Amino acid sequence: MCKGNPLFVTQYLSLLELDQIIRHVGNTYLLDGDIRTLDLDGDNRTLDEEWIVSGKLANVLIPDSIEAVLEQCIERLLEEDRELLQIAAVQGDFFMSLLLADLLAKRELDVLSQLRRVVERYRIISFYMDVDWLKNKSDFYIFEHHLIQQAFYKKLSPRERVLHHHSVAELLERILKEQTNPSRRLILEVARHYDLGNELILAAHYYFLAAQSSFSDGAFIETIELCKRARECLKKVDNQDRMLVEVIQLLFVVSENRWQGKPDLRGVLENLLFLRKLDTSKAELLWSVKVLNVVARYYRKPSK
Repeated sequence: MCKGNPLFVTQYLSLLELDQIIRHVGNTYLLDGDIRTLDLDGDNRTLDEEWIVSGKLANVLIPDSIEAVLEQCIERLLEEDRELLQIAAVQGDFFMSLLLADLLAKRELDVLSQLRRVVERYRIISFYMDVDWLKNKSDFYIFEHHLIQQAFYKKLSPRERVLHHHSVAELLERILKEQTNPSRRLILEVARHYDLGNELILAAHYYFLAAQSSFSDGAFIETIELCKRARECLKKVDNQDRMLVEVIQLLFVVSENRWQGKPDLRGVLENLLFLRKLDTSKAELLWSVKVLNVVARYYRKPSK
């Protein structure tokens, strides 16, 4: 029935519990009705058995997919709880009560009370303790599965998502500026939400800050990925050549460090092409110097 999907099992049981078909007592479920097996061959073998169901469960249609199960679970929620979790889903798989209260324009204490009730009643979210940033400023919660978070998130319109992401970014940025040494995770969250909130220059700025931080820690692969994200944001806006040059320059540096003086030629040439399209004198100079270095490194004759 559940095709081996544990999320299907847990959410379907939750659905049956919400419909008061089963009751959760300790580690056991009690059923209103009866389930037994019928031996089709009459010789007590189990290979050809089928389920015989009675009571309320006999009239329940089994959803044909996990998405259908989640949709039915969401429909069973109180409207205020559904709205709460839709806004919470904007933050991602885990979310902060502090931000949620700001987004809903409610007192955090009231939001915490509502979240506690949701945790106790539904198998949708739970407390999230595995976090080491901002834990003194907010409680953290996590959706039980990414598909659950996505089910709530997709209930919002595209414009609602953009506006909420922008608000989350502003709130996180305000927290970031209050700290003398903010964590890279916090910087990344600000960048990600500005990116999804279509504030691309600010997104690029914070991606670049995170890239500089990861480079200082020797995390070269992460640095390259963050520089690429910043570069993609800057490609979509005008008059940001200076920042784009700085991002590409860091890409060159990290490439040389990662490969010990022998950067990946394809990546280097890709960045050179970006530089060549810019109009600033700094970009032209950097482009010329890098071209000469690449040519010298890859095409010079070995010394005898």
